[in-house]
Amino acid sequence: MRTVFVLAAVAVLATATWAGVWPVVCCYDEKTPLEVVDSNGPTVFRDIMVGTRLTIIIRSDEAVQFGGGLIMSQEDSAFGELQPRGTGDKWWNYPDSCRYEAGSDAQAWFVVDPFSVGVDFVNTFHGGDRRFRDAVPGDWFIVDYHALQTGSCEIGFYDYSLFPPDTPSDLFVPLETLLFHHVPTRDLNADRVVNLKDFAVFASQWGASPQTDSNGLDAATDLDTNHRVDLDDLRLFSDFWLERTDAPLPAADPNQE
Repeated sequence: MRTVFVLAAVAVLATATWAGVWPVVCCYDEKTPLEVVDSNGPTVFRDIMVGTRLTIIIRSDEAVQFGGGLIMSQEDSAFGELQPRGTGDKWWNYPDSCRYEAGSDAQAWFVVDPFSVGVDFVNTFHGGDRRFRDAVPGDWFIVDYHALQTGSCEIGFYDYSLFPPDTPSDLFVPLETLLFHHVPTRDLNADRVVNLKDFAVFASQWGASPQTDSNGLDAATDLDTNHRVDLDDLRLFSDFWLERTDAPLPAADPNQE
């Protein structure tokens, strides 16, 4: 379904040369880039905690037509969630994921098939036709990413114009692969930031010996899973000191009980 739908939308592309279009991974604030630790082969990012929310921005330094996508396997979707913003309209487009610079008729679709999950994109580019506002250099699309559980998740970034229209989607080759590794959270009180409150919870379990099948607090603080909460766990805890997993929680309304 995705092959026919998206490739038909970009069939008017006249070139197979990849334009300056690429994904940018940022923290929840949409501004702070997530650190890359290895860019040889897959782009490997630093570890993130379970519960962390990121933003992935599709950016371009050229005014060109583009149709592509961010796609992960069904298996990896159990570890990380890729989601367009807002609510889909009657054409399955998510306009909140389309930035102004992508043009007046840009589209972002949430796509699912038996083997993959992702978001497909098409910008607006009609070569100066005044009935449309063409894409310009800038941030074209934005989607959210949520780390669901410990493990790794790969997301491929594709430019569908590089493939003949009848190419099966399982033969697509990504221009870039984003690799995220999720580690246990240090946000032990679920207030979206690792601080002294979490340290107090961690310290309360000092010296505990959690069992392998334990889902309790002692297991959550045994970060290296060696069945003892000790200095090694403290070191791992401190690696994420003052890190946020998401935007701050809304302030409590003093007028509500």
